[in-house]
Amino acid sequence: MTDDERNVMKLLSACLQFPDEEVRQGIAAAVANAEPPKEAAEAITAEFLPRITGNSVMELQREYTKTFGTECGTCLNITYLKFGNGRDRGEALAKLARLYRQAGFHPVTRELPDYLPMLLEFVSAGPEPDALRVLSEYRAQFRDLAARLHAADSPYAGVMDAIVAVTGAILEESAAAM
Repeated sequence: MTDDERNVMKLLSACLQFPDEEVRQGIAAAVANAEPPKEAAEAITAEFLPRITGNSVMELQREYTKTFGTECGTCLNITYLKFGNGRDRGEALAKLARLYRQAGFHPVTRELPDYLPMLLEFVSAGPEPDALRVLSEYRAQFRDLAARLHAADSPYAGVMDAIVAVTGAILEESAAAM
């Protein structure tokens, strides 16, 4: 993975955080440091960035909660989207927590390890083989979540489109390099 791809994943992680003033500023800083591929940049800048800068934090929080807080089909817990609430999900959560710990990744959050912004933060900073494994494991859920967000006419759909595009590009480059 290139530094640009890692910076883009960091930007996409910031875009999916619960919005507050600190997150809004973090997105602005991440945009300055990231050079997303054309399709990812268009997906983010077309609707999402103007919304982040043009609305109050309270309005952004209301939209975020409406999008991700009430519908299990659009939650940001990726293992839930893959496994539901069964035993397989518990095993996947434990596996992610172990992977983070072994890589020296210690997120400061009370979220579960499958929380998509945390997962993307790990991809942006973690060892490349582990990051590629995580992207490959949950790529289908990224696509499913993007489709659900489009169906809900969510402003976050463009962010998920960017995640899908960048994930595809990273995995294709990795496969070509092997």
